[in-house]
Amino acid sequence: MQTLPAAVAAARQKRAGQITHYLIWINARTFDDPPQYEPVGFWTGDHDRQFEVAGVSRTYLGAGEVISVDQLAQTTGLTVRPWKAGISGLTDNGRAAIRGYDLRLAGAEVHTVDFDPATMQPLSAPVPEIFGRVGSVTIQSPAQGGTGGAEVSILSTAWQLTRRVFLTRSAAGMAERGAGNDQFHQYSSSTGADTWGAKG
Repeated sequence: MQTLPAAVAAARQKRAGQITHYLIWINARTFDDPPQYEPVGFWTGDHDRQFEVAGVSRTYLGAGEVISVDQLAQTTGLTVRPWKAGISGLTDNGRAAIRGYDLRLAGAEVHTVDFDPATMQPLSAPVPEIFGRVGSVTIQSPAQGGTGGAEVSILSTAWQLTRRVFLTRSAAGMAERGAGNDQFHQYSSSTGADTWGAKG
């Protein structure tokens, strides 16, 4: 169960209305060899803005960069549920992030910030919602006169439990891994793999 900051919890209990914005932070990689890491952030606000996350000031790009987001669902268990955000591909910043970097399995974070509708000031520091990686990026090419963009799918850290784990290894495979003359796996071989956490 997530614990909300006191100011956010109090505002929601009053049911006087609040504005919730989403912050998306992606640790993108360049296509250089070796790659360089250049983080990029987007949020659902109208203008670029700085937010302090874990004691570090980050710049999040606004002005229509994020055009749609999924609702966050609090669930239990190991079911991997991708969270999706639609990012505009027409602005310079959106185009650079989508096409200029390697986003595959890039580290990603999603935070939320509640604002007071009267003052438009944050009620608290950004609240962490998802820590994970970019699962996929789907680029939507626009028709003539239309608006294009991309959809970014973010997987929580639970996705790592779906990675294949080999049950046994051969002696040759262990030798390649630096096991030396250890003959413990001499008569074993890779017999299969289990997938943990995946929805069957």
